[in-house]
Amino acid sequence: MTGTTGKYGPIEVFRTGTFQPMGGTAQTITEASLRQIAATYDRELAQAPVVIGHPEIDAPAFGWVESLYVEGGILKATLQDTVAEFAEVVRNGRYKRVSISLFLPSSSANPKPGTFYLKHVGFLGAAAPAVPGLKPVKFHGGTGDSLIFSQDRPGAASFAQNDKLMRLRRQVREQEVEKLIGEGRVLLVFKDE
Repeated sequence: MTGTTGKYGPIEVFRTGTFQPMGGTAQTITEASLRQIAATYDRELAQAPVVIGHPEIDAPAFGWVESLYVEGGILKATLQDTVAEFAEVVRNGRYKRVSISLFLPSSSANPKPGTFYLKHVGFLGAAAPAVPGLKPVKFHGGTGDSLIFSQDRPGAASFAQNDKLMRLRRQVREQEVEKLIGEGRVLLVFKDE
């Protein structure tokens, strides 16, 4: 990756409502819940990464969440240190949807136990997010410009359409395999498979 850009945002990342998370029971999120998430976010303690999809190990980071705030029942995030190639693929429409992952209040990994805490912001390709109603993301212009939203439906983009995106995805897979090897869940001889 050749470098990072400045800040992007704010972008819509979550909203009030009742939603079915991946592999969990339905959760009702109120504006008070969103305000609590924004208020407890501490980038010095545990800065949330910007990732592709919802990787189990939150790696690699293609940027970082700088800050969170609530406006009109919508949780918004400002991003910083965004990888230039990632910003380019978002600008080209490869990732139009976002979804967040939260630490549960009872999670032992939660940096602020007893509250929901932002784990990551995942950019989705053609996958539908669990929280509908957030407008698709489009990066326009260069560094420091705001993200602009539209109502377009995302297209099913192929990774083969973009060499940079293919390299980013390969890095994610390689890091996930390295972690599995380190945990002893995959033998080193199967790394290339």
